[in-house]
Formats: sequence, structure tokens, C-alpha cells
Amino acid sequence: MCYFAVQTLKNKTMSTKNKTSIAIAIIAITAISFSACKRGAKRATDNVQTVSDTCQIVEEPETEEFEHEIYIEVYDDREPSEKAKEAYNIITANYSADMFFVNENPFNIDDYIIAEDVIQRGYEGDPDIHEYALYIVRKNGHDLMNIFGEEILIISETLTTSRNIGVNSTIEEFVEAYPEYGIFYTYVSSKYWLAKDDKTPQIQFILDNDDALTEWDGSIIQHLKPSDFKPNSKITKIRLYGSDMMYLY
Repeated sequence: MCYFAVQTLKNKTMSTKNKTSIAIAIIAITAISFSACKRGAKRATDNVQTVSDTCQIVEEPETEEFEHEIYIEVYDDREPSEKAKEAYNIITANYSADMFFVNENPFNIDDYIIAEDVIQRGYEGDPDIHEYALYIVRKNGHDLMNIFGEEILIISETLTTSRNIGVNSTIEEFVEAYPEYGIFYTYVSSKYWLAKDDKTPQIQFILDNDDALTEWDGSIIQHLKPSDFKPNSKITKIRLYGSDMMYLY
């Protein structure tokens, strides 16, 4: 909402001429202020901020502080499938030695339908909110993964590793399949995850926070054991990330 102030006139001994002049001045200021407010409202609307067209006269001016500035990523005019495939290939280039499978066949993004949406993300230490194109990979009405920014999130148990580990696999099954495993927690994203080893980059097999039985020890990356979780705790999703996105979830 836009605001402007009108000074209260307290001198009651003014001449009629002076009062008339002041009244005309107030009317002129009021008209200019309403015009400025409307222009401000339009500019704000153009910048994806919602501002009321209604202006209100108050005795003191007020200002509004916005906690976050909205950044909108620049989208090109290509088809969603083309943009999603490009992002997928860039991200998975780090993981080419261990891709995912569908019914024992290597996953091929060309076999799936791509839908496009928008997602907002905030990150630790970054005061801004960012908007990314979100690409949803699906088939027969079933969503398999989301691609956005420099991240891939696998959300379907249909996709598994070469050792048959995927969403809904348990910690015990993961440990058996990958004996050099690691289990981690970071306060940066407040997430627990499994990894096949301590190498970077690593695929993150995300766990449910409610399954953890331990407390944060104050370290940036906390190393954990299977006994720090409830029995049969399951993987909820699988995350692949770009080079600068390891801990930003």
C-alpha cells in the first residue's frame, strides 16, 4: 500500500486568503501523491511484487522493507524436453560411471515426457529467493524425477542403481550393497543422507529426518552409523547435484 503525509494546520489565525492558498496546495500535493502511488504500484506489479492500487492518507509516512529480493532465472524459448535433457546431461556428467536403471535397462531420458514448472529456492547464507525452471520427468502419469537448477531429484522407486538400490530401499539394504558406505548429516540443509563412499561428487540417498536417533554434534558434516537410525529406515529420494551444490539442498 502507498502512503503519503499531509501536515496538520494548527495556526487558526490565518487569513482567509492564506487558508485558501494552503487548501489549493494540499489538493495539488494530494493529486500528485496519488499519481505517484499508482505509478509505484504498477512498477511493483511489473516486478512480480503485489502492491495495492489504493492509497491512504496518514499522519506519518511509512516504508516497507522486503526481506528478500526475487531473482527470476532467464528461460530460453526451447522446448522443455530439450532444456531438461541439456540440464540432465550436464549434471550427470559427474556420474557417468554409475547411472540408473529401469527394469534392468539403462535409464534414457528420451523415453519420457517432460513437463515444465517453476520452483522457488532459498539457500543458507544467501538472503535472496531464487526461481528456477522445474522439469518433471514422467511416464504414464508417474513422476520419476525433478530437474531444476543444478540438481536432479529422483522420487520414484522405479529408478535403481546397478545394485538395485533406490527410493524405499532400507539402510540395511544399502549397507549390504555398498559396504564402503558413508552416512552423513549437515546442519546447512538439515538433511541426512547415505553415500556409496566418501568420494566427491557423490550421489546422495536422502533419509527421513524423523528416523534419526542421534543429535547434531556441532560439525559441518557429521559422520553417522546405521545404529543412529531406526531399524528399516528408508531412502526417501536420491539427489544428484552440480559441482557447486553439494551441501545446498
